[in-house]
Amino acid sequence: GTNSTLPKNGDEWDRIRDGKLPRVKHCSDAFNDLLHAMIKSDVSERPSSSELAEHPIVSPISERSKNQLFDELQEEQRKNSVLAKKLLDYMFLANELERVCSQIRAVDMNKSHRDSSPLQRSSSVSDFRITSVL
Repeated sequence: GTNSTLPKNGDEWDRIRDGKLPRVKHCSDAFNDLLHAMIKSDVSERPSSSELAEHPIVSPISERSKNQLFDELQEEQRKNSVLAKKLLDYMFLANELERVCSQIRAVDMNKSHRDSSPLQRSSSVSDFRITSVL
């Protein structure tokens, strides 16, 4: 709050006990009202712990209804489902791409292997015969 020490006795202490708490200038009216409600001398006029837990200053989310939260949850689940489907689609495409690349590499390896055979290196069949006779 104010970075000030609460008095232990004296006039200032008596004013606070009488519910005359100085306003915290850098806080909202709602926060100051809550502080004043919490220091009322009559205990029955103070907010209960459950009322405090549900107060918008303490727990802003309690202002939203269960229906609003449920709607937000459903929307996030729908977005998650769409993203999960896209991920599966991309994974399928990546697997297909890998399969096609593997086939291309296999064809390239077979072609390289054939190109490096002795028959393929000769320019003609007659060249092959001449070299083999010598």
